[in-house]
Amino acid sequence: MTEFREEDHPNCMKLKEHGDEWRHIAMFHEWLTEKGILLASYEVYGDNFPEPMRGKQRDAPWPYPRPLRDLYYEYVEVDPNELERERRQILEIMRQMNKQE
Repeated sequence: MTEFREEDHPNCMKLKEHGDEWRHIAMFHEWLTEKGILLASYEVYGDNFPEPMRGKQRDAPWPYPRPLRDLYYEYVEVDPNELERERRQILEIMRQMNKQE
């Protein structure tokens, strides 16, 4: 029987360790959104803009294009692709354990 070992799932364990932190950040972000406050950045104009503008920084903040969860994963150094792989592996372990019972 396959067993679950935390050391085999480092991304899942990082999220578990930071669970309370994530909940507070997500609740604060939701509160900001309700007040009409958005995350924004001074992005650079991309290739789809006319030549004189390309590569230049925008004059005003622009809504930040990445989801909050992606930023948080980057902050706690979690690889989202590896996280998904680990989650699927844990589900398979659980299925195997249930079959054994």
